[in-house]
Amino acid sequence: MSNRPVKSPSRSYLRPQSSQPFGGNHHYGNVIGGDSIRPLTPQPVREMGSGVGSHRLSKARRVLIIACTLLGFFFSSLDAAIVATSMVSISDELQEFMNAPWIILAYLLSYMGFAVFLSRLSDICGRRDVLLGSWMIFLCFSFACARASTMLQLIIFRAFQGIGGSGLYSLAQITLTEYGPVTKPQLVGAMIGFTLAISLVLGPIIGGLISHKSDWRWIFDLNAPFSAAAMIMIAMAWPSREDRGAHASVRYSWNSVKRIDFLGCATLLCACCLLIVGVQQAASARYHWSDSVIIAILALSALSGIVFIIWQVSLNSGSCRDIKPIFPVNLLRNRVFTSTIVVTLLTGFTYLGLMVIVPERFQIIHGDNPLFAGLKLLPLLGSCTLGSFVAAAASKKTNNTSPTLVVSAGLQLLGTGLTTIISKPDSSTAALYGFQVIIGFGIGLCFSAATISVSIQVLREDLATGHGVISQARLLGGCLGISICTVILNFHNNKYLLGKLDEGQMHDLLTNPTRLSGWDSDYDKALTREVYAMAFVEEVKVMMYICAAMLAVSFFGLERHPLPMSTLTDHQMPDPALVGQGDKESPVRASHSSTWTELSDLQPLARPRQLSRLRASTDGLPI
Repeated sequence: MSNRPVKSPSRSYLRPQSSQPFGGNHHYGNVIGGDSIRPLTPQPVREMGSGVGSHRLSKARRVLIIACTLLGFFFSSLDAAIVATSMVSISDELQEFMNAPWIILAYLLSYMGFAVFLSRLSDICGRRDVLLGSWMIFLCFSFACARASTMLQLIIFRAFQGIGGSGLYSLAQITLTEYGPVTKPQLVGAMIGFTLAISLVLGPIIGGLISHKSDWRWIFDLNAPFSAAAMIMIAMAWPSREDRGAHASVRYSWNSVKRIDFLGCATLLCACCLLIVGVQQAASARYHWSDSVIIAILALSALSGIVFIIWQVSLNSGSCRDIKPIFPVNLLRNRVFTSTIVVTLLTGFTYLGLMVIVPERFQIIHGDNPLFAGLKLLPLLGSCTLGSFVAAAASKKTNNTSPTLVVSAGLQLLGTGLTTIISKPDSSTAALYGFQVIIGFGIGLCFSAATISVSIQVLREDLATGHGVISQARLLGGCLGISICTVILNFHNNKYLLGKLDEGQMHDLLTNPTRLSGWDSDYDKALTREVYAMAFVEEVKVMMYICAAMLAVSFFGLERHPLPMSTLTDHQMPDPALVGQGDKESPVRASHSSTWTELSDLQPLARPRQLSRLRASTDGLPI
């Protein structure tokens, strides 16, 4: 046997394209380490729910946790889409269409800006408390949105509602990974993708139905009974304080508060939100790109981003060990993780952009009511649901998430490219339905595969941050998509309609474009519809270019030897601080776990020449 030291089989050794350690399995140090081979050491496995007093977390309680988590994920996503088909009705009552996109953007900005922060906060304060707080914020400001009397009030309340929605959205992905089905961990991605797709299927339909048959305020009042029920379910099912072990005085002590990265949260929030605000305002009739206000907003966004990067690098280098960085920069060294995040961001651009411009086309150009405009999104959203299940099935036994993301990007590129042929107001809508199916299927593949991929690639202690990042990336892309589409539409209105329509007609376009059906001049109506059709094509062309970039990026995530799907099971044996809110004995999975770390677990991951070294160096090892 050679006397040369054997490397510890970290992920950087076995898989040179990534510098991350193995996702969650920390037993390898007991197999091979330093200059010698040490005997395998049995690792004690705690049983599910073996908290203080050896209380078991029953199957019923576990199911309730999953149910209320999915319910929160559903309603947080539903409220992002439910107003897509109701914006015209809302702006008609509140008499302001120009700022109507902010009904969605205000929610999405806070929804996006707090995703990473709340995920990281749950590592310190506990999943249960942050989830309950998120439900409470979501409930209170949903009630406030329903009672808004001006557009400004509604936008402000939607921003605060988005903070609660952000917690429900990001914590759902973490909790499902930790409490999800052990025997079929790939179902976590399917559940998340399916719930997201269903919420976005029902959102425009419910919003259109309520706006058409009743008062749009019921869109927000609808959240109240479900929010109350979910909070009761969490209080009943989640492990009690005795199970969690850590008293509130410990979890909310000054030492715990000091660990929160407030500067990182503030700079990340400013960088993302000011970017969207700057782009959106530059598209309005009030400002232009060259205005000093817009330049100042965008410059401040860039400055905040630079400060965020410098601060995170400083924290991760260990300069201030008391603060837990909101974003571990070492995650960016993982090529697969970085590629997945970029693909997710660009998919969000396409998805939420289409969620807005497709109903607008049917309402403004074809004269449909909100309900029928929402129903015509069904091909996109239904195929998205199907794609989520197909992506999960593709990785049932083998990790095929990276090839799935390549296929996802290719389908989105194909679908958006075909959609650009619908360039006239009287173009066939039947073709648009078929193209929506192609795009939606690709988007669904991305939703599910990206969730599974992030769960596999990140370490157990970075699981919350990883899912927070993917949530924020998806929403940031969506906000950019909506903003860029608004820029394109306003550019076409100013270029082709300003000066050709009278002041009253331009006011109608700014407050409620569907009023053009009541104009006296057929020429003006035809011209306006032609301009909106041109804007629609240009918006889809931008999405096509985005999808082309997405396809190129997705190839960087391909792996020769991908990590196994069993890595997901490792995440279901979490550290005490992550699931148990600081408990000494956290709920973990006893099933599908061995008390011995076997060298055979390493073999599928090692390259052939590395594997031969491992075998040669472990002759006689008692396995």
